[in-house]
Amino acid sequence: LFAKEQSMTSTEIYPHITRNERGEPTITGSRTTVKRIAGYYKLGMNADEICDALTHLSPAEVHAALTYYFDYREEIEALLDEERRMLAELKKEQSFNHLQTA
Repeated sequence: LFAKEQSMTSTEIYPHITRNERGEPTITGSRTTVKRIAGYYKLGMNADEICDALTHLSPAEVHAALTYYFDYREEIEALLDEERRMLAELKKEQSFNHLQTA
């Protein structure tokens, strides 16, 4: 396997971080978002535990995502809040649909 390029590319917004098609900060070369890694961290997982759960990521990538989260916490918290709102709406819809078919 070839080592990943160490320097930032023109598409990287932060070391190891690019934006996906929705504009969300994402680990370069993967579909794993900083939001997902921050979510694991907020559940109480440390960087090593996150690496164990996401074996396709290197420790440097996980640490970069956490560093990005701490540097841009407001942005990532807004993304997490939006995801929570969407999940709550889906649950509400599913509950409503279930009541209609019962």
